[in-house]
Amino acid sequence: MFPFATILPRACLAAILLSPMAAFAANSAELPAPTGTVILTISGNVANKNTDKGAEFDLDMIKAMPSTTYETTTPWHEGATKFTGPLLADIISAAGASGDYATVEAIDGYSVEIPFGEISQGNPILAWLRNGQEMEPQDQGPLFIIYNYDSDPALATEDYYSRSVWSVRAIDVK
Repeated sequence: MFPFATILPRACLAAILLSPMAAFAANSAELPAPTGTVILTISGNVANKNTDKGAEFDLDMIKAMPSTTYETTTPWHEGATKFTGPLLADIISAAGASGDYATVEAIDGYSVEIPFGEISQGNPILAWLRNGQEMEPQDQGPLFIIYNYDSDPALATEDYYSRSVWSVRAIDVK
């Protein structure tokens, strides 16, 4: 048992140790440089830069991260659709990024701000697979922010749908 466990209530201790937001600030691991085509750049308040632009990722780097799969209904697809990719919080953590919000930009220029707390609480994934197939830029890929909309009615709202950016190319953390 940790010596400070007697000072902090166990619930508080668990929240501190398990908080993805704490991992954001604590992550200082070196991020390898991409060897393939860059599909995502995280800029702004980034500690783990691998280029002068910030933290850049190719698809192999995204694929190498632990993945989560959501089977959920969306306003853009017929019936339940299966999406797979790493948690957005894990991508942000790998970049060593921290801040109040992240501005996510799509290939077509669409952008939206996502409050930083929502990145860990809403558990969005940065999907690279839809129904087991890699997504192409002309078909909402290669990266698509997806929430598990069916898991909580609060996620199946216009606020979260507007934050579900497809063809993600950049994230600027402030």
